[in-house]
Amino acid sequence: MPQQTLVDAANLLKDLFDSGAVKEQLHNVTNCFNWFKTKQLTGREASARNFIWAVEQQRTGGTRWSADAANTSAALPQPERPRVQQARVLPKWIYKRVEASGQTMRLSQSNEGAFASELTYSMKAAVKDITKQLNFTCFGDGSGTVARINDAAIDATVAVAAAGGDYRAEVTDYEYGTRYVSLGSNYAAATAVYGGTVRAGTGIPTAKSADDNATPVLTFDALPAGWADNDFVGLEGSYDAAVTGPDGSNVMQGLQSIVDDDGDGQLVTTVHNINRATAGNEFWRSYVNTNDGVDRALTLGLMGIVYDRVSETGDGTPPKKIVMHKAVRRQYQALLSPDIRFAPLQLRGGFQKLTFAYGDEEIPIETDDDCTYGTIYFLNPDTFRMLVWHPLKWADEDGLTLRQVQDEDSWEAWMVMALQIACFRPNGNGVLRDITFSLTA
Repeated sequence: MPQQTLVDAANLLKDLFDSGAVKEQLHNVTNCFNWFKTKQLTGREASARNFIWAVEQQRTGGTRWSADAANTSAALPQPERPRVQQARVLPKWIYKRVEASGQTMRLSQSNEGAFASELTYSMKAAVKDITKQLNFTCFGDGSGTVARINDAAIDATVAVAAAGGDYRAEVTDYEYGTRYVSLGSNYAAATAVYGGTVRAGTGIPTAKSADDNATPVLTFDALPAGWADNDFVGLEGSYDAAVTGPDGSNVMQGLQSIVDDDGDGQLVTTVHNINRATAGNEFWRSYVNTNDGVDRALTLGLMGIVYDRVSETGDGTPPKKIVMHKAVRRQYQALLSPDIRFAPLQLRGGFQKLTFAYGDEEIPIETDDDCTYGTIYFLNPDTFRMLVWHPLKWADEDGLTLRQVQDEDSWEAWMVMALQIACFRPNGNGVLRDITFSLTA
């Protein structure tokens, strides 16, 4: 292929990427980029393999604001002795390939506009895949799990955990369904999301039913070897028997693992290198309100309890944002409809947004299609940061944007980014789980 054709194609890719449309799509679709401030790491921080900060544990010498009265002959008050732990997060890398055939690239010499349109379509599709993956992981537990098998008689048609049911296990407390499964991708299975036995076989689902079915189903051409009832399913490479928590996984941590308590019957125990189950580490726990896996009707009283508990912990700041799935929002809106105090927050452009009027302010309610079913998060966005080691860019460190695919008349370019969600004060956030919902009503 003429060198000039490669140069023109590579320059076109860069121009399309640098136009701002890619970054705009990434930030508009991925809500975590909108909710949490982004910290672009530079210099030594960016070159480090992890991001570290000091966290003060419970004090042994009284509260910081205490002052003891004493006369001149009395011993001075004992100074407080803060205990400091090291919190740590590691970057998680995301890759996406854009491919163009050699024939298409050669035709670009006579029809540059058509070639630009094809590349634009391919790149937007790639960014859409990246944003979907990011949004899913923002609400995940850091394991990459997308489904759970619920089929005693495993065959080529595998039933997965139903959207409306609860399939609680030692490390899970949420419903999967099939919404996160990408047809045509290769999936693996394991007996546990962390530290479990990884099954020998992998499988590519060819069809899936909707989550509003009584039992959502994944269909495979053939049953993957070793898969069994109650197995967890994730993209190939998600599971490793040696990985015991989200800090060591290949997937970015999300709200399910961060906004949690001590891991006893919940999701994960150690987050950001600090074990929440250890005595003295209660400060690293979020407030969690569950019903032991049994769905219950949403009430304003339940929401008020979570609001109050979050407000009483951390530095006393009440939650500033509430996040839920649209199915839960319908339940909340039904509670408010007969209430004359109901007044949606007026936004620019005439749009309105639901709020939760409690305490001294109205809290905006956000909805997200990828939010965990039957769950409401009460968040303080200022306690989070989206740490970015490597912003989304072309992998062109060797000077090449396009590379020929081995033994094929096609050329590929790779987009790559490295990032991680960090929470500097988990006890400033809370979650309400086990809420009854319907995907159809």
